[in-house]
Order: sequence, then structure tokens, then C-alpha cells
Amino acid sequence: AKICSALNKVLETNYTPKDFGIGNRSQKEVIHNRRILTANSTADRASNQDALWFASCTGARRETLMSVTANQAIRNDDGQVIGFRFEGCKGGKTGCVLVLPNQREKMTSFVDNKIATAGQNARLINNCSRNCNPHYERGNYAQALYSCLKEAKDNGIDLYEGRRSLFIVQSKYEQALCHPRYSAPTVRGYDTAVLAELAQHLLHYRISSTLIYLDRDSE
Repeated sequence: AKICSALNKVLETNYTPKDFGIGNRSQKEVIHNRRILTANSTADRASNQDALWFASCTGARRETLMSVTANQAIRNDDGQVIGFRFEGCKGGKTGCVLVLPNQREKMTSFVDNKIATAGQNARLINNCSRNCNPHYERGNYAQALYSCLKEAKDNGIDLYEGRRSLFIVQSKYEQALCHPRYSAPTVRGYDTAVLAELAQHLLHYRISSTLIYLDRDSE
């Protein structure tokens, strides 16, 4: 699977282990640290609840969860947290991601409480154990945010509240849409333009990788 992933990144292809005669596995079946990582079998879930919730709201990877601070929050004109600027992510990437709209009120309270007790530079997440599975929640975030972005596009809603340029690097957005494989308005039933937008919130910028998250539960 790692070799396929590397090939797909370099060649902008969409190979799977099955293409090479290797049995494919659903993410639900991946064994990590001798545990099956599913939504319901994360070890010590109670102690990791902040990390798992934060990942489900922002798509944050483990390394981001352990470093994100209160002052990285992006707020709207009313002071509500609508996103975060993540730094030093996988591959050294830096970018801004939206908080799911239905979690923004709770996220604002969460960040404000951290600031009140520990200051602007406070780490937001205090625990993310080795057995914690934030990557599964990252997949949930991708699926939920796709639905939000599609609805916003169809109904003329601005999820960015006038701050789209903070979140979307236009050159990378256009580059994703210029790939021959994704020139059609839809790909596998998904809106291609929304896929290119979603890819930026996952901080990898590739539609091919974005589709892996969206198709996860159908494998």
C-alpha cells in the first residue's frame, strides 16, 4: 500500500494493491499497534476524547494534534472560530483548514477556555496516545466537509465568511482541476470543483488522495 501511495503521488495515478495482485484492505481493517482501528475500538477513547473530537472537526493528523495551539485559530468578525492554521504538517506543509460548521460554537468555547486557563500559546490537545486513531476521524471530517462544501456551493453559502483566500491557494486549486483525469464536472459521482477545494483542507492538494477518504467505507 505504501508503494502504491508513493507511485500515485509521483505519477498522479490511482493504483491500488489489487492492480498488482495484492489483496486490498479497508481502512477499518488496518491493524496498527496490534489493534484494529475502527470508530468503536480506539484504545483509551475517554482519555483521547479531545484529540479524536478535534480531528473529526478539522481533519488534523496526529503530529498536528500534538502541536496545535490556541493562537492558530482563525475567527470570523464575531469572534467565532471557523478554522485553524496548521504548521509543520506531513511533508512540512502549512495551510488553513475549516472547522465543520456544526462544531464551530463548541470549538470556540473549547479554544476560549484554553486561553482563559493557559494563555494564547497553550496547546489545545494534551493527550493523543499511540493507540488513538485520529486518522479515522480525519476520514470522517473529509466526508462531512465534502457535504458541507457541496451544499454551500449549490446554495450560494460562504463557509469561509469572506476569508476564502486564507484557506484556498488558488494556483493549487486550479492545478488540481487541470489534471486530465479530473477534467470532467464530476468524478465517481463527486463534484470535481468541490473535490479540489476539499483537497486543500486535507493539506495534500490532490484529488486522487481526496477520493480515498470519500470512498473509504465503500471498499
